[in-house]
Amino acid sequence: MEALSKRRTPRSLRRRTRVPAVVAPGTGRESSASRRIRSRRSRLPLLLLLLGFLYLAGAFIHLQWKIYQVDKELEAYRQQKTALLEEQARLQEEIRRLNTDEYIERVAREELGLIKEGETVLLPARPGEEVPPYVPPPPGHQFRD
Repeated sequence: MEALSKRRTPRSLRRRTRVPAVVAPGTGRESSASRRIRSRRSRLPLLLLLLGFLYLAGAFIHLQWKIYQVDKELEAYRQQKTALLEEQARLQEEIRRLNTDEYIERVAREELGLIKEGETVLLPARPGEEVPPYVPPPPGHQFRD
């Protein structure tokens, strides 16, 4: 055993493994100051690792929140697109209906008061009102096909 204890470790290993310790005389124990220094050194990497983890967790949560917001916005745009496509289809159907001959004739009769050539217009008389004699409209003021 004595041969092992007298053996010296290489300097490179001694430097890496050496921990400054102040041993109290007669007790063989480290002083509280050297224990504090060693515990602070061992806590620093752990603290840095914890801070790095917290930063990454915060960044991940922030990105997930952004993804959630973009998904909500995308869904709103999809609903708006669907509503606009429905409105477009409704308007195209209305345009098709407005361009039919039946609709044009109805508007000409009801809103503009036009008639086809050869038709006679009968207007109901109001009670107590005298009906004027019929005067045909001048030529060119009749509705023609």
